Amino acid sequence: MVSGEQVMGKVKGDAEAFARAIAETEFESYRSRIEEAYKAALKMIEEARRAEEVKAEREIASELSRAEEKLRSVESSLQLQLKSERAALINEWVEKVIMEALNRIVRERREKAEWYVNFMKKLVERLKEEVPAENGGLVVRVAQGDEKLVEDMLSEAGLSGRVRLGGTAEMLGGLIVEDPEGTFVLDYRLDLLIENLKPIIRSRVAKLLEG
Repeated sequence: MVSGEQVMGKVKGDAEAFARAIAETEFESYRSRIEEAYKAALKMIEEARRAEEVKAEREIASELSRAEEKLRSVESSLQLQLKSERAALINEWVEKVIMEALNRIVRERREKAEWYVNFMKKLVERLKEEVPAENGGLVVRVAQGDEKLVEDMLSEAGLSGRVRLGGTAEMLGGLIVEDPEGTFVLDYRLDLLIENLKPIIRSRVAKLLEG
């Protein structure tokens, strides 16, 4: 016959086993939920991290694009500045070359250098072809100091009847022919010749500066 103590011991043992089974079942259930929550949290963290990375990448790309645009703008500005400075340098040297040429021309004109005398002779010879024989009263104006030189040349060329020396005009050299009404004008000033040579001088200076 089973004693009361044996019965109580069996019940007690079954209760503990039952309690352990329930505890283990509940623990497994909670552990499963915890693992699911943990995985979900990891997924959220990963998605958030990736979203932040994408956002950072976009911001970096945007900043890089702005930096590249700014760099292109700065480069364009520097190119324009360089072009402007180069043009200014060329202009400066062109003016220096021309000024030196003008000073030399003025000096040699006053000294009646051979090249200048020959230049004036050619101009007077050209007048014989371009001034109509029936034209009378035409006036020749020259630079101050050239009056005697040109008057003698006009006489030697047989132009005294067609043109007459009418005094001086502000010029580097050469001569101007005009009628009293100003309707017939021939401009053979050295000033005009030098002005026409400026583009050639500018081109040569540019090539010299480019080395």
